[in-house]
Amino acid sequence: MKFLLTLTTLCGATLLLSGAELKLRPEADGMLIDSDGDGVVNTVLVHTDKRDLLELLTGKLGNGIHRSALEYRIPENIAISKATLTLTLNGKTGCHPDTPGNSGPATTLWIYGGPEANGKIELADDGAGEKVAVVLTGSTVDVSKPIVVDVTAQLKQLAAAKSAWVGFRLEADDETNAKSTWRVRSAEFARRYAASSYPTLTIITE
Repeated sequence: MKFLLTLTTLCGATLLLSGAELKLRPEADGMLIDSDGDGVVNTVLVHTDKRDLLELLTGKLGNGIHRSALEYRIPENIAISKATLTLTLNGKTGCHPDTPGNSGPATTLWIYGGPEANGKIELADDGAGEKVAVVLTGSTVDVSKPIVVDVTAQLKQLAAAKSAWVGFRLEADDETNAKSTWRVRSAEFARRYAASSYPTLTIITE
């Protein structure tokens, strides 16, 4: 078991000791929505005091195309050995419609840094960054197992470039023809019901 250890220098900077494990929760999460399917994202949906956001949808729901986005603050003075993003699907099948044997669309994870990544989910987050990997193939899944994606190489690049933030975006590969959406538990869902299902960026230091 690894413990989070820090060392504070005389000048006030905090350095992470070798082998520390950081589990970071998102500073922001939400959805980027193309409400009429014309290829242009025109709506941002996030959790507020007046509107709950318990799931992050990726795919097509009705005529609307949904993309999910999450942003995390990158710790300062950090040497990254390994980094993974962990997401948890919701419902019996992890998708909507939530009927036996159903699945969401093939989905790719994208990663982006500043200036788009800034701790807020905004329209500018759409289209930013580079592809990491296909994280859901469009086949049925075991929702008891989280989605774990290695993002070590990409996060190292952002840390080296002194980016203060990292953003992740989930997009269906064929949004126009998608017939369902994946349902990822949001930070608000985890806060209310299951802390173990927080969308988590885990960093192990060198």
